[in-house]
Amino acid sequence: MVEKKFKETEVGMIPEDWEVVSLGSIGEPKMCKRIMKHQTLTMGDVPFYKIGTFGGKADAFISRELFEHYKSLYSYPNVGDVLISAAGTIGRLVIYKGDDEYFQDSNIVWIDNNENKVLNKFLYYALRDTNWDTSQGTIPRLYNNSLRAKTIKIPRALPEQQRIAEALSDVDALVTTLGKLIEKKKNIKLATMQQLLTGKHRLKGFGLDERTGSRPTDERRKECHSERSTKCEVEESSGYKMTEIGIIPEDWDCVPFHVRCYFCNESIDVSSFKAENYVGTDNMLSDKLGVTPFVGQLPYQRVKQYRKGDILISNIRPYLKKCWLADKDGGCSADVLVVRGDKNLYDERYLFFALCNDKFFYDINAQAKGTKMPRGDKKVISEYHILFPPTKAEQTAIANILTDMDNEIAQLQTRKKKYESIKQGMMQQLLTGKIRLVD
Repeated sequence: MVEKKFKETEVGMIPEDWEVVSLGSIGEPKMCKRIMKHQTLTMGDVPFYKIGTFGGKADAFISRELFEHYKSLYSYPNVGDVLISAAGTIGRLVIYKGDDEYFQDSNIVWIDNNENKVLNKFLYYALRDTNWDTSQGTIPRLYNNSLRAKTIKIPRALPEQQRIAEALSDVDALVTTLGKLIEKKKNIKLATMQQLLTGKHRLKGFGLDERTGSRPTDERRKECHSERSTKCEVEESSGYKMTEIGIIPEDWDCVPFHVRCYFCNESIDVSSFKAENYVGTDNMLSDKLGVTPFVGQLPYQRVKQYRKGDILISNIRPYLKKCWLADKDGGCSADVLVVRGDKNLYDERYLFFALCNDKFFYDINAQAKGTKMPRGDKKVISEYHILFPPTKAEQTAIANILTDMDNEIAQLQTRKKKYESIKQGMMQQLLTGKIRLVD
């Protein structure tokens, strides 16, 4: 147990056995030798990271020969050095792991730190918990003098720095693992949707008897897709038929939106629902992630009404893929489409999954009106084809599976946010010395 004694410094209170150091006191700012545009390749041996691809996937390369030549003659990071973005979004950080790669000069820099005073692992988190001075030029940029002058709080004891870095790294690893798992689950759900919402895979108890029925071969599918002719039909014994959008089970329907669904335009007084239940394009989330509660005062007396089970779709900038299956009643703006089907015939969740998919938004965006703020054409939407299983029971069975997948993804996302919050709290405590990790 360490007795907590603090001292006042220019950056606030810190433990007595900590100190405040400038980055210039631990090492000089460094950068790679400049690479000219004509020296880059679209494909090659060594990735070249520019400020736009820093921390992501490189879209340019340099030759092995040039890489080895520049690496031997000019500055190049050591394994563990903390690379810093000095332009664009200032202060993005990447730990150099030793791979063969090259970095854009002046836009990506690092401190040539020998770790006698500050471990790179600790430096990485100390720099994540800092604000950068970019006020010296007309264009936001981190200049070397600002980098040298930047101060951080550090424990004098390297073992304490190591423990702090390891604790934060463990939580980072957990957050990263959860992020990868979420992406994996999303991809599995997408593949499942492609199978279940097209009838390529029928759930047990629905469709053909697998002992007597047969599926069209991949070759036969290609023939029908290529010929696109009434003369080309899937054999009756296969249990499949050709439609406007491809081959589907013979007992499924492929119908335009307007045959089974309609747009609702009833109005409602704003006093008849909670303001937080108002839905506009601004509080709808992109990528089909739903809505956030509305905050503020509504400037209208009457708005469009929606009911629980309706599908709400933002008709502004369809490429943002904003949609929501309403789980309550409320009102929405004129720029939000309210879609409804006969709930006696259709499972509302199935209709949501079948309608609000990437293909729908792609098709609508391709024929949207306007340039700066493209708007979906309701006539085009009305002709969009939707696939329906023959019974509501099969729709519900499909919707149950996809809903369970959504719930699992949502639970993982909640866990990820929780650990991100824990990590933020740990940084605030550990990087200020309020909590100590010492023997």
